[in-house]
Amino acid sequence: MTTETCSISQATLLMNEIKKTGGKVFTNYFSNFPEDDEADLLTTDGAIVFIKKDWKMSRVFFCSNNPGKLAELLATCPEGSAIDYIVKGDNDLSDVFHTGGFAHYSTYTKKGMHFDDINELHLNSRIYERCYNENCAITATEADIPQLLDLMEAVFDAKTDHFPSEGEWRHIINNNRVYLYKDGGTIKSFNAFEVKGKRYYFHINYSSATPDVLYSLDKKALLDAKRDHKINYAFAWFDTKNKNAIKRLNLNDEGIYDYIFIKTIC
Repeated sequence: MTTETCSISQATLLMNEIKKTGGKVFTNYFSNFPEDDEADLLTTDGAIVFIKKDWKMSRVFFCSNNPGKLAELLATCPEGSAIDYIVKGDNDLSDVFHTGGFAHYSTYTKKGMHFDDINELHLNSRIYERCYNENCAITATEADIPQLLDLMEAVFDAKTDHFPSEGEWRHIINNNRVYLYKDGGTIKSFNAFEVKGKRYYFHINYSSATPDVLYSLDKKALLDAKRDHKINYAFAWFDTKNKNAIKRLNLNDEGIYDYIFIKTIC
């Protein structure tokens, strides 16, 4: 086993070599980062692991055609680091992760839907439609970033929610992808979203206001994205235990899961 610092482009070349050898390849990396970003790299025959630090967490990415060798590399990862393993159906690497000292932390499910009318996306749209108020939704500015960072710290879980850094918030905001509701200058609700082609991604939602406020933010963002980008599909990731969030949107189960594991044994 070797350990070094490398660029993402170097790690990608090594992953491609493993993929060329044939057999079943296991990976959780899907071009997540710019190629010139750096990561800590662990390698052995038939497996590579690289560890990328985001604003709050060390996240573990891997590519392997040898589960036994992968478990050996995972065993050397730092305590507290996280694995996101996205796969259709059941987790076929659960035993490998446990052998490498990782414990299951949470499971997220992906849900989505093609639509013609955005009102199809909300289960309670008929109830909230009469309360819809597009004027309560304002676009965020860079001055809102400190409050957004504080809310992420107070409300969300860095192990599962992939906190945007200050720079990432700036990028999202400057692309008009964050809508807010404020009361006396305090953010009470926000909707951060992404547009990928004609696909709308519910990225981060938060609200301590009444349900019609979050509905208004959602609808305003969806209307603008449909006008500007001709979106025809929406999707989101939900914690499988968060039944209230799952019930809020009328999305279909895609059978795709994100199994999150945290390193507990070194």
